Amino acid sequence: TLCIVYFYSMLTVINCRYDSKKSAVKYKAIVMEKCPPYGDYTLSLSYQKGDRFRGMLLPVSARFYHQIKEGDTITLQLHPGLFGWPWYHDGMGKRDVHRKQHPIRHD
Repeated sequence: TLCIVYFYSMLTVINCRYDSKKSAVKYKAIVMEKCPPYGDYTLSLSYQKGDRFRGMLLPVSARFYHQIKEGDTITLQLHPGLFGWPWYHDGMGKRDVHRKQHPIRHD
């Protein structure tokens, strides 16, 4: 089993390392839910690809998890991968975060 894990790890590295960086596609994703931290911090995201909405779970750092709010929009940079296995950057600090705007009420 150690050989299988090593082989899978090497394929994953090759998939990401030798993927054409120019082929990255940016998507605006909405933070639907902050999943409770049971060992790791995860965000449930929704983004539109073509005419369909897709969801994904994105592991993030504790710092980013506590900064983000449900309803915020982040920019995902998805790469198709050399072998067709999509992947994304985990450096969330470099991504754009847009806060949900609430109208100001004047009573």
